[in-house]
Amino acid sequence: MTADDADFLARFEAATIPNSAFRHRDHLRMAWLYVRRDGRDMGTARIHAGLRHFAAAHGVAHAYHETLTGFWARLMAHLVEAFPADERFEDAVARYAGFEDRRLAYRHWSSAVLDGPLARHQWIEPDLRPLP
Repeated sequence: MTADDADFLARFEAATIPNSAFRHRDHLRMAWLYVRRDGRDMGTARIHAGLRHFAAAHGVAHAYHETLTGFWARLMAHLVEAFPADERFEDAVARYAGFEDRRLAYRHWSSAVLDGPLARHQWIEPDLRPLP
């Protein structure tokens, strides 16, 4: 992990990154860094806890989405496991342009399920296509 990566995670954990500046790519970077540093299980736990904390610290706790967080955490874990030699986030996500598509989860879940309140509060298995 580079010094810039460590600084990024420290600012995320302290919630000093403005919510408006924490975009999709930043979510992916955070997830990739946690999984790469801490492994699949601990990294995934840190992703969930970190996003809950970040959202609450910015007054948008209602914005946290359990199923979407789990989906992206799984994809980042798969990426880390598939390409363990990648040391830079940019190199890792360049392998699959689909990660830039924020709507990627809708290939696996219908809007009715993924946009519903249950999926926001707990993990819901995909209703359209299983995850790899």
